[in-house]
Amino acid sequence: MIYQFYIELDGSSPLVWRRIEVPANYTLYRLHMAFQAAFGWENSHLFEFFERSLPGAIRYGVPSAAGACPPEDVGGIHGYQAMLEVLQKPGSKEAKEYRQWLGLVEGEKWDAAFCSIREVNKRLCLSG
Repeated sequence: MIYQFYIELDGSSPLVWRRIEVPANYTLYRLHMAFQAAFGWENSHLFEFFERSLPGAIRYGVPSAAGACPPEDVGGIHGYQAMLEVLQKPGSKEAKEYRQWLGLVEGEKWDAAFCSIREVNKRLCLSG
């Protein structure tokens, strides 16, 4: 049996979410690690589960998602939104520091709407 979870970053704008599917025999720890992989995080912060069910069984993986994930140590959703605002001012010192921290090369922009399902699924395979 496969369970499907919809995970939304509360307060994100633009909305950041993932829908993942995992085997029914996953422990909470393995489920947590799947969440981490789906968002591209490295398991360096505390976590909490909230129960909500979604009907239907589909395949293992992430069939749908939206939005770039906030980098793990950006300061939560508020820090992420502040980072997005700063990046709108590309000539500022703070924007240059964020660009360097994010690993962006000259001319590359952070796309808050982009999410590569292929990359997410690759991380999920590595976490399982």
